[in-house]
Amino acid sequence: MIDERLCKLVEQATGRRMLTPRDFDWLSEQIQLKTGEYVSSTTLKRMWGYIDEPVKPRRFTLDLLAQFAGLSGYDAVGKQTPNSQSDLVVSKFLSCNELTQGQKIRLRWLPDRVCVIEYLDNCRFVIRESVNSKLDVGDEFDCMQIIEGEKLYFSKVSHHGKMYPLYEVGNIDGVKFELIE
Repeated sequence: MIDERLCKLVEQATGRRMLTPRDFDWLSEQIQLKTGEYVSSTTLKRMWGYIDEPVKPRRFTLDLLAQFAGLSGYDAVGKQTPNSQSDLVVSKFLSCNELTQGQKIRLRWLPDRVCVIEYLDNCRFVIRESVNSKLDVGDEFDCMQIIEGEKLYFSKVSHHGKMYPLYEVGNIDGVKFELIE
């Protein structure tokens, strides 16, 4: 790992550890979306030590990663307090306030769970499709926001006529979501 502090800051900023090739592909996309600059997943793998090859990243790349993590540049990396308990979220994000009644969202999480949910109103949703999940078609719940790659919490869950206070989704690797047109 070229600079463990920088890698940890980037992981904290994304809320995601870089462990698999897909993680580095995802990070490369996120960096380009946020900064407009491209850093290849291979470069990122080298920097994290995922690929055992010598690496000497350009100063531009170090500054870019630091800026992606919310710092002014690479020089600010050493000035960070370790184990920060708060940070800005830079992941793909969806708030229930952005949705219209009847809009559908496909949720995916490990190991092979898929649900299609439909927005009702006032941050209330209903399950329309459920594959390999404990949730069933017709279950209803409240959800304020969905953050890509993060755990998702449903509240006021109505399941088989019973009310449950909370249901956790994606506790291994978070959830992926997409709006369905």
